[in-house]
Amino acid sequence: MRRLIKKIHTYAGLLTFTLLLVYGVAGLTATFRKGAGTAEPAFGSPRLVAFTLPPGASKQQIADRVYDRLNPPLAERLTADLVESDVDGNPRLDFWSINGTQRVTVLAREGRLKIEQKPNDLPDYLNALHATLTAYPTSFPLLRVWGEYNHFGLFCLLFLSLSGVYLWLSSRPRYAPARLLAAEGSLVFALIYMLLR
Repeated sequence: MRRLIKKIHTYAGLLTFTLLLVYGVAGLTATFRKGAGTAEPAFGSPRLVAFTLPPGASKQQIADRVYDRLNPPLAERLTADLVESDVDGNPRLDFWSINGTQRVTVLAREGRLKIEQKPNDLPDYLNALHATLTAYPTSFPLLRVWGEYNHFGLFCLLFLSLSGVYLWLSSRPRYAPARLLAAEGSLVFALIYMLLR
């Protein structure tokens, strides 16, 4: 039994190796960037695109027409409640994807769209991948596949943790450093749980 669990433990780790790297980079990025108080990157220089809007269009119609006009890569359609207004009262839409944000301001009186890009750098891209699960519905097949792989990785992580404890207890349960680390990890978890409740 122990040999089988050890083999599954090894293969589960190899199958989710890339996910563990993504989780690690995402966690470290969030920790160090917040700790350093790093400002978010700004939007780039705007570009203008011709666009006509029928008079009296609703927020949902605006969102749909802008999406159909631009078809932003890997971004989902927006609902009416996500259409904001800028300081001049122009409708503004932020299309988010794992690659970054595309901000579109509808300049209806000028018959144009102002488009600004804020691309994700590699750590932000990996952080976005880390957060992409099947709980967030997407119309993009590759993102659905990634979400399924991400879910699979979470179950593998749980299995790796439990099987790791089993492999320790079934081989060297009296090994002092392992006992110390297991006790310390459990104590830290319990303290954090109690303090954050």
